[in-house]
Amino acid sequence: RCELTHEHLQLLVAAFRQDKTLAVLTLTCNPLGFLGAIYLANWLRAPNCHLTELNASWANFGRQGANHLAHALRINTRLRILNLALNG
Repeated sequence: RCELTHEHLQLLVAAFRQDKTLAVLTLTCNPLGFLGAIYLANWLRAPNCHLTELNASWANFGRQGANHLAHALRINTRLRILNLALNG
């Protein structure tokens, strides 16, 4: 737990777009919220996203944030493991 917010995640995602080796990302117990889910979803849609595992439980995405992520996964075929537990 790093107390990352959606503002931090926005900066991280910008850096992740340049990294073709990042395969596993854990963001558990960070208050990323709805905007954090949108930033992740936009990155997951990018052709240079090579993420295969995302653990983002307890990130406060809510139903709408989870919906954005679900739509991104229609495009992303690399992600194999996704944990969004307790994001109500």
